[in-house]
Amino acid sequence: DGVPDLTDTDDDNDGWLDSVEELAGTDPLDDSVMPSDADSDGIADFMDADYYTSGTNETGDGTSEISIPTWAYGALIAAIILGIMVVILLLRNGGKPEPIAPIQESVQESRATEPPKPATKPKPAKPVVPPAAVAPAKPTAKPVLSNEDKIARLTKAFEEGKISEKQYQRNLEKFKLA
Repeated sequence: DGVPDLTDTDDDNDGWLDSVEELAGTDPLDDSVMPSDADSDGIADFMDADYYTSGTNETGDGTSEISIPTWAYGALIAAIILGIMVVILLLRNGGKPEPIAPIQESVQESRATEPPKPATKPKPAKPVVPPAAVAPAKPTAKPVLSNEDKIARLTKAFEEGKISEKQYQRNLEKFKLA
């Protein structure tokens, strides 16, 4: 095209600015690769508000028309019905809650018509009997270990790393002397 690439804003002459192609991730030097433009309005999809707006339809004259999703109509109808129900409940008693007295009167009336219940005598409390005294268990005598058993246990503790070598040697001498 005769314009040096350094000053040319569209190096591959595909109609898209090099800066837009770089942002879109396409090659600004290859005229066969261009940013996507689904609605052919000359604005790359990643920059086009119409492309990302849900419920927007292109009208063809450069303007867009916003459509309301179907679920919004259902929500609107439910809100209207709920509002009407609230108004009816408030107007039913002039905005005041129903008095509780009639309910209390009807309970008293039903009690008056019921036959009286026979009086029941309280049951006497059962005497508390303490549990039988348990004799304390006799202490069991610890088994007496031989020196050989003591040395075997000492060696095992040393091998398992539970005692130091110094402790092992000191106790080993003690058991051998006894």
